[in-house]
Amino acid sequence: KLEELDKLLGEQNTVLVVKLHPFQDQSRIGAVGMKHIVLLDNETLVDQDIQINQILGLADGLISDYSSAAVDYLLLDRPMGFTLEDVEEYRESRGFVFDNIRDWLPGAEIVSFHDFCRFVTEIGQGLDSTGEKRQRLKAIMHDYSDDQSCRRIAEALQIHP
Repeated sequence: KLEELDKLLGEQNTVLVVKLHPFQDQSRIGAVGMKHIVLLDNETLVDQDIQINQILGLADGLISDYSSAAVDYLLLDRPMGFTLEDVEEYRESRGFVFDNIRDWLPGAEIVSFHDFCRFVTEIGQGLDSTGEKRQRLKAIMHDYSDDQSCRRIAEALQIHP
């Protein structure tokens, strides 16, 4: 379905940057020749001295699994989608910090290709169907969401310019 997704991304004038987990097998993902899908591996980031948060800061939306990167991305107040096709397997193998993980995901639930396409379309159209939930969870997960964190750290460490 990559060709169908690539076509949809083109219609939305959107590029999907896929950053794989460092231990994920890239050979299973065949995005070669796709015009609107870019695979980004850890080796490329290291070679180019790029931190993942630099890329996240430029992204209009995030599609993630249960990664803690989503908690950081929450501060940007941009749409997020969460792939949940393996939620029960993950619960049984590694488990979650929260009893009902779905209550703690600040974004759209993606369980099918149709859900994935709907989320991509929303991003391409500048829509944000989960903003209220994101705001509620941001208030719970983050004490601060302003631009004063460095100042607070410097004060806590008693560092004076």
